[in-house]
Amino acid sequence: MFSKLILVVQRIYWTLETVQEQNVASIGSTGNATFEASTNSSTAFQVENSSGSSLLTVNTSSSNVTVNANELITAGNSLTVTGSNAFPGSPTAGEIYYRTDLNELFVYENGQWQADTQAQTEIVTSAQYSSNYYRGNFVVPSGSTTAQTQINNAIAALPAVGGVVYLAEGTYTVSGSINIPSNVSLIGSGSGATIIMPSGSFSGNGLIVPSTSATNVQISNLGLNGNSTSVYGMYMITPGGSPPGYGADTSSGVQVMYVAETGGYYGIYMSGGGNNLITQSSFDSNTGGGIYSSGGEYNTISNNTDQNNGHSGYTYGYGIELYDGSHNKIEGNAFDWNNLSNYGMGLWMDDETEDVISGNDLSHNNWAGLYGLGSTTAAADNVITGNTADSSSDEGIDLETGSYDTYQGIPQKMMTIVELEVLAV
Repeated sequence: MFSKLILVVQRIYWTLETVQEQNVASIGSTGNATFEASTNSSTAFQVENSSGSSLLTVNTSSSNVTVNANELITAGNSLTVTGSNAFPGSPTAGEIYYRTDLNELFVYENGQWQADTQAQTEIVTSAQYSSNYYRGNFVVPSGSTTAQTQINNAIAALPAVGGVVYLAEGTYTVSGSINIPSNVSLIGSGSGATIIMPSGSFSGNGLIVPSTSATNVQISNLGLNGNSTSVYGMYMITPGGSPPGYGADTSSGVQVMYVAETGGYYGIYMSGGGNNLITQSSFDSNTGGGIYSSGGEYNTISNNTDQNNGHSGYTYGYGIELYDGSHNKIEGNAFDWNNLSNYGMGLWMDDETEDVISGNDLSHNNWAGLYGLGSTTAAADNVITGNTADSSSDEGIDLETGSYDTYQGIPQKMMTIVELEVLAV
């Protein structure tokens, strides 16, 4: 019996001795175990289950640990990703890394590192701004003239219920329109920081085109530069749906806020629809005009600046044009200094019904501050109150029945004029 025991002990000793010739294994006084391989290997240390399948493998050649089992972090404990200020080389899909300089967790997918974002928000960045490059779910390459591709892809990636596409700072040159469906917001980082402009080969009606009858759309904090072309800044067909319904909330339509547009044909073109809001925006130096609305109802256009619209080669230039609409509110805007070389008007209204034109500055236009035209049946019950029409070259207010040569024939119910200030006309 004792001889057998001595033999077993000797075999254990010989086995440990053989291991120690190749590796170092030690157990410290505090219970920590250390295994050191004399030669690096992809399977230097392994833990297997009863079937021989590896659950944990230590690769000392690449300094990687592969876990082929679910990791359970119990309550009160946490997993810490230390990271650094630079991404590791040769990443593979699914890797997670923490950037200490950006204070953000990233996932490597679709061939690039992407920031972890909410499911209903997509971020588009421009490669020209390196500080934001890795924050984007969609990155526009430096020098690209087809940025609408990445932006439209970001919109398409939103869930069916909609969401937000955020454009980080940068200039986004597009060769086609950015198309926005209902329940989607396109938001930039400021009208002077996020600029959208057409390429020389642009094809489309507008830089931004909400879908027909789009509802619950917001466009804000963007700069639109028409680049001296005949492109509309925004082109909208029946925005907000039709018919809109009396007294409906403007949030149900398209909201345009804090947008600075310049240098196109018209800043905004709207045909039909209603319940839309255009506010706190500017439309400057367009060849045709700032805002055009035909057949719109229950729209609110407030606190905007429409200046310097209309140029040589165009007979007329307008701050805003309203045709065949009703129940619109035009309040607190500055429609001034339009078309200084030809026939410029701050506000043109033709066959509008039950509009309120209130508190606007209609000054310094080349022809008239406000020009109203309409028939006795199509134009009725509009209210013009509290506006200033100062220093336009011809008339402050010109209301006619349909003839450009008739200045006194105002239909009985066409306009109610209240508190009108006309200076130095």
